[in-house]
Amino acid sequence: MFIIYVTSRGHGVAIEKEASAGSDEERSVMADDAMKTDVQLPVATDLKKPRPKKAPELPILERRNWLIHLHYIRKDYETCKAIIKEQLHETQGMCEYAVYVQALIMRLEGNIQQSLELFQSCAILNPKSSDNLKQVARSL
Repeated sequence: MFIIYVTSRGHGVAIEKEASAGSDEERSVMADDAMKTDVQLPVATDLKKPRPKKAPELPILERRNWLIHLHYIRKDYETCKAIIKEQLHETQGMCEYAVYVQALIMRLEGNIQQSLELFQSCAILNPKSSDNLKQVARSL
């Protein structure tokens, strides 16, 4: 038997292997070959970069859309309306999606005239959206 030392990043690892049957001369040649397989790899220096613990708060107009959508599809309309109210207060009524979902909820509750006005304000906020115009037409 002989031992091959494999070094990886400066650490020695011993692997024990059984030699094939042969003469002492063949074994010494195999041991010499094994010694030649030692490879010194460069040691990587780990430079740790400081990471901020929390992503910075960005003033995005529509940052709560995911939460509004989540409560709307769960049919939790009261919570959805509360979140929409907060979002519209922060954005001074400029959040298109919040106004859109508020109009959908109004129409579901039977307030057709209010939903029409809200869909019209969505159409003003984003005049290129055909969905807003379709909803205006459905509310007529």
